[in-house]
Amino acid sequence: MKILCISFKEQPEVNRKILAYDIFKRTKETKIDLVIFPGNFLKIPKSIKDEEWISDFAEKNNIHVFYEKFVTENGKNNYYELYSKFGSKNTCRQLFVDSSEVETNSELCESLIQKIDNGDRTINVGGVNFGIIICGENNVLKNLQLEDNRVIWRCMSPNNWNAEVILNPSHNTMGNWGKLQKRFEFLSNKYGYVIYLTNSSCQGFGKSSLKIYNKGREIKNSDNPDFVTDDKNAIACILEII
Repeated sequence: MKILCISFKEQPEVNRKILAYDIFKRTKETKIDLVIFPGNFLKIPKSIKDEEWISDFAEKNNIHVFYEKFVTENGKNNYYELYSKFGSKNTCRQLFVDSSEVETNSELCESLIQKIDNGDRTINVGGVNFGIIICGENNVLKNLQLEDNRVIWRCMSPNNWNAEVILNPSHNTMGNWGKLQKRFEFLSNKYGYVIYLTNSSCQGFGKSSLKIYNKGREIKNSDNPDFVTDDKNAIACILEII
């Protein structure tokens, strides 16, 4: 399986759909199976045309697309959806955005673990099981600062998450990479691969707009991407899982 991971500049004038096609055309020598977009790929307000673009993109190129869809419900309005020529599958809605939420309400953390255990945060694409944690939900993990930021599960660990690749799509640039690096190394040691990608709210992409890990080691990042658009508003890396 070949996975195309794309990161964009977080600027109003950036047309992410045009950039996505630009990147995809550059991969014509590689048979891509899955394209992963960061959060906010379809900008607010969403429209039917946006949804049609996703379906058209997936069907014309015979690929799966993983992206964030917005539907207002119970005050929460974003969830990730997998779309392919075989139809769409609603995968998951974000439960919390940062550590302060779970520190004051442990039920949020417990709810995420329960969803993991129930299989609600695992989706199979082409025989590969992908586990999903959205943006700040990586705070389901906790760093012990007095122990060199050693990582533990914040409230409890999943009983049996049969994921082979952990996806952590985000919305904008995250800080505190002393902790995040340890978390992604921890997850990739346990499950195999981790893909983190976001929209860069900085002048450049740096090293932390797109990162891929395997077995505790960072193997790709946005400082040395596989593809860059001419206007430098989008970058991409390919991960091949054999």
